[in-house]
Amino acid sequence: MNNDRFRRLSSGRLAIPAALYPDRGDKSRPCTLAMFYSDDDAATWQILGNIEDESHDHCYTSMLFFDKKLLLTYHESENSIKDGKPVRRALASLKMLLLDLETLC
Repeated sequence: MNNDRFRRLSSGRLAIPAALYPDRGDKSRPCTLAMFYSDDDAATWQILGNIEDESHDHCYTSMLFFDKKLLLTYHESENSIKDGKPVRRALASLKMLLLDLETLC
């Protein structure tokens, strides 16, 4: 998890978007931006689903909550391969999503 902000929904569920690396030891691989939830006050977390997939790297997430909505901004970078391996990528664009947490979670 790359930040410690979450939201408690009206159902009592905790929800947070976070970057998910496919292999914790290989930070050069792209990460997935996913939504996680907890129904037991953060004792355990489950993945709800991907917000973005591994086709790009996603980083520098920022969250702003408006009642039951989440404004999520993050940077997306282009993937490049050198000698058959992914290489560190430059930031390409800023993306923004408005998510309805009550519907999503």
